[in-house]
Amino acid sequence: MVPSIYQTEILVCEPNLSFRDLLLVLLTKMGVRKVVAASNVAEAESNFRQHPPHVCILDADVAESFEFATKIRQNGLLTPLIFLGSSVNREAKRKKVSAIKNTNFLDDDLSSSRLTDALNYALLQLENSLLNQKIAIDHSSARVGPIAAQGLQGEQHVFFKIGDAFRAMNIEKISFFFADNKLTYARVEKRNYPTNVQLKTLEEKLFPQFLRCHKKYLINVMHIESISTKDDKIKINEEQLPIGYSYRKPFLDQLNLLR
Repeated sequence: MVPSIYQTEILVCEPNLSFRDLLLVLLTKMGVRKVVAASNVAEAESNFRQHPPHVCILDADVAESFEFATKIRQNGLLTPLIFLGSSVNREAKRKKVSAIKNTNFLDDDLSSSRLTDALNYALLQLENSLLNQKIAIDHSSARVGPIAAQGLQGEQHVFFKIGDAFRAMNIEKISFFFADNKLTYARVEKRNYPTNVQLKTLEEKLFPQFLRCHKKYLINVMHIESISTKDDKIKINEEQLPIGYSYRKPFLDQLNLLR
């Protein structure tokens, strides 16, 4: 379910203190449920990882904002992005913004009504994206048949929570899971999909297709290309993953190694 403005949580990344304060005042008057402010992209990324917002407001005059936006999309997240920028090189900025899905551009000559319109448009974008995603999930489920409800083990798909919806992921396509800060990520080709489920839980639910080789890694044995016991490395899709000392023996014992 897509939230209304009064339920929306927004992350604002704006280095200009006075302009950031203006945004906070306008958003508060609009009745936004929660606003988290960051003065730079690094701080915004940290806040985003810990508490993914419904909408992000970024500064189009800061180059790192576009790098941050690209990371969000590469991780498969649908979070709408509102870019605010000065009138200098306006069209170039608009073109750059339009290349990123689910975005909107506003001049920094703000008013409460323009910001309200932009936020409503962002929520509409989110609703459309989630609807398209649901259609894709329903279509996928129809092809693979009913999914077992009792747990992850034996299922065709796992589901990742993104905003207020869940995204289906074919478990066969997941190369490995890895822990980073407080989140766990599933690696699918070159993209990462976040989940709040801990590696320990995934290890128990997805055994024996997924085995723990390191405190930070849970790997899909079907994706292993090679194992170097000399260097304690596993090669998966051209990536070298470590084998942890305390995990080495149980991990190797569970593999069908022909010696």
